[in-house]
Amino acid sequence: MISPENPPADPFDDDLSEGKVFRDLDFRGGEISDKIFRECTLINVTFAEARLRECRFEDCVVRLSDWTMAKIYGTAMRGVKFEGCKLMGIDWSDGHRSLDASFKECVLDYSSFARIDLRKSVFTDCRMLEVNFSEANLTEADFSGSNLDRSRFQKTNLSRANLAGATNLVLNPAENKVKGATIALDAAVGIVAGMGMIVSGFGDAPKRR
Repeated sequence: MISPENPPADPFDDDLSEGKVFRDLDFRGGEISDKIFRECTLINVTFAEARLRECRFEDCVVRLSDWTMAKIYGTAMRGVKFEGCKLMGIDWSDGHRSLDASFKECVLDYSSFARIDLRKSVFTDCRMLEVNFSEANLTEADFSGSNLDRSRFQKTNLSRANLAGATNLVLNPAENKVKGATIALDAAVGIVAGMGMIVSGFGDAPKRR
């Protein structure tokens, strides 16, 4: 059993890993610092509950990996693609304030992207339950096919964002920047109805008194 007194050994030999493939590594609960991963592929690499301090991931692909509850203190990501990963409970604001990453078929439940620059980020077919996007910059972000159930948008910049394929979207336009954002018709109806308005032609007609 891994414990703080008996952490796993660091599986990364060099401070700079470039063009390498890492596969089937379990670094659960461990700690790495000041590592640079450039154009690397990580497949089934577990960082669950690990601490990544001042690391850099540049133009990397991370597939089928479990990073649940990982801590990313000061860690930067540029051009990183997460595919089929578990990324639950991560506070991405612990890393750099600008996050350049895309997420495809990932589970991001209970994570926080508060106050992060996420311009043009892509979240495709992801599950994102109770994710915090407060004060984030999501200009031109794409949420196609993602489940945003109970996710929080407050003082969030969603200008020109694509929310048309997202499900379970709850959004107050008065509390966010939404100019040019695209949403599905049923989501628009739900937002308007949630503000106390009645949308003619949808649902049951109100009874006259």
